[in-house]
Amino acid sequence: VSPADFYHQMTSLQNDRDCPNAALNLAMVLSSALNFDAFGLLMQREAIAQQQASKEADDMGLFGSQ
Repeated sequence: VSPADFYHQMTSLQNDRDCPNAALNLAMVLSSALNFDAFGLLMQREAIAQQQASKEADDMGLFGSQ
């Protein structure tokens, strides 16, 4: 990724009005550039939490049969 592309993506993310967590997302992306291991662990925890929430919602019947 070129510096200009990176700047464009970060600016777009920061200015995304549809994303209430834009600042947090930007901080996460920037911290990943500085500490990839910590970023990997954070993403792993997020994925596990999302899977658990999805399973719990499915167990409660919120998704219905597909």
